[in-house]
Amino acid sequence: MNTSFMIVAAIFAVPIVVAIYQRPQRGLLLVALFAPLHGLLAIIPGGTSMAGWKEGLLLLTFGCTFVSPNRLRVERPSMPWWPAAAAWVAFGSASALLLSGIAGVTSIKITYFYILIPVILWRAPFSRDDRDHLVSV
Repeated sequence: MNTSFMIVAAIFAVPIVVAIYQRPQRGLLLVALFAPLHGLLAIIPGGTSMAGWKEGLLLLTFGCTFVSPNRLRVERPSMPWWPAAAAWVAFGSASALLLSGIAGVTSIKITYFYILIPVILWRAPFSRDDRDHLVSV
């Protein structure tokens, strides 16, 4: 990648990272906004090198739920389904590793990575305005 591309990317990335740091819910709203456009990366020259943007954005958002100064201090919603989800992930991961060996890690990532979304929502619940923005995206 050339230097000018990196400078332009940094100009766009820094305000986005700051906005997500201030309010982690914005990361999920950005994923909802840009996920339908992900298929365009296949026709953009060099677009496949940016294919992991959703995973990167979700990891950034997940990290910001721990360090954001403006986390909501409300009681988190209950997650009665988490033991079943944990058992599902454990069983599926063991199955992928036993059947595919180390190549099963890719299957595990593809299958279970987006479980981070409800975890992010549990750590930083949407406000009424966030839910309105999500519906209007």
